Amino acid sequence: MPRTETRASTDVQTEVGVSTWTNTLNYVANESVMFLMDYIDHRGLGIEKFTEMREELEDALWTLLASRHLRKVIVEVYRNDTGELVERFDLSYNIQSPGDMSQEEIEAAQEKRFESYHEDIVDALSEYDAPPAGCTYRVLLGLRAENDAGADPPELPNWGEATPKSTEGMEANDLGDAIDAGPIDTAAELWI
Repeated sequence: MPRTETRASTDVQTEVGVSTWTNTLNYVANESVMFLMDYIDHRGLGIEKFTEMREELEDALWTLLASRHLRKVIVEVYRNDTGELVERFDLSYNIQSPGDMSQEEIEAAQEKRFESYHEDIVDALSEYDAPPAGCTYRVLLGLRAENDAGADPPELPNWGEATPKSTEGMEANDLGDAIDAGPIDTAAELWI
């Protein structure tokens, strides 16, 4: 009989752990999209283009967070006429696999209140001049070649390979923590 109780407890803990991980993924994917929209809007780049890709981007983020391949989301702002990079906004992800978490860490994650720091990031961005007129942007996803289980990244419909523009001669400016969601933390950076 005690064995059955232990097994039932494990099943419940696994179910709660999976539910917590799913909630974490949903929160981080949604908040990431909101940060990108805040950045694009605050920098005066026009959100129409972003709005058209929002759902597809959110699905891609969720998939890559779930597979633990997402390393960065990058918004490159560049001159429309020359392609010259003017600035770059990065969200960098530190993802701890639920399988690598101790029981205490899982319990702490279940009790954790997720936090995002939109106002802090927007305030930090306001210290920098807006990009010049005539700029556009693109969104890139930085991936790990394989995740902690040795698996390749999943295929993403409508996403292809792209090489980020060079940041040579630019300076990275730490904007601070963006998202704190237990096993997934995200920091923001602006290259100018």
